[in-house]
Amino acid sequence: MNINNFISSISSKIANMITISKFIKRNNDDTIQVKSSYDKTIEKKELFPYGFIAKAKEGEVIILSKGGNFDSSQILPILSSDKAPEIKEGDTCIYNEKISIIINEDMIKIGGDDFGGLIKIEELKKELEKNNQILKAILNICLGAPIPEAGNGANSAFQLALSTALAGKTIANFGNIENTKIVHGANN
Repeated sequence: MNINNFISSISSKIANMITISKFIKRNNDDTIQVKSSYDKTIEKKELFPYGFIAKAKEGEVIILSKGGNFDSSQILPILSSDKAPEIKEGDTCIYNEKISIIINEDMIKIGGDDFGGLIKIEELKKELEKNNQILKAILNICLGAPIPEAGNGANSAFQLALSTALAGKTIANFGNIENTKIVHGANN
């Protein structure tokens, strides 16, 4: 083998070690089909970082090939960072085309932060119960025994009007407002 062929062979292997390629489809056996920039079709399972998995459905992949050999390749799906939300140093982000979750040492943002924080459900229930107690007291007066009008002793027309307006109405039950599939706490 002459030196030119040797250099050409090595440079070809180096060029094929890392290539960006096109995602074609996901197969029924959970492998994906990709097409390299050299029109070679590869079908393999994706490679993921430890503790993280995201099944590609479109876009591009990085093909990592030992010694430039596509037969020993690994496929790493990638999503363009131009679809990523703006993050700051120290942030970790999981995102796709429609939603993002940004995690840092102070907070977790799901789909941004313009709606504010999650509700502290126990605190909400406690405060709503205060309102319920006030409403119960008002209902007891309105729907209770007739109150005589001052001066003439007739039943209160105002109480009768309120009683009619409130007939059949009940106090809200907030016992089933908590979604336990998404939870949060003050620490850890």
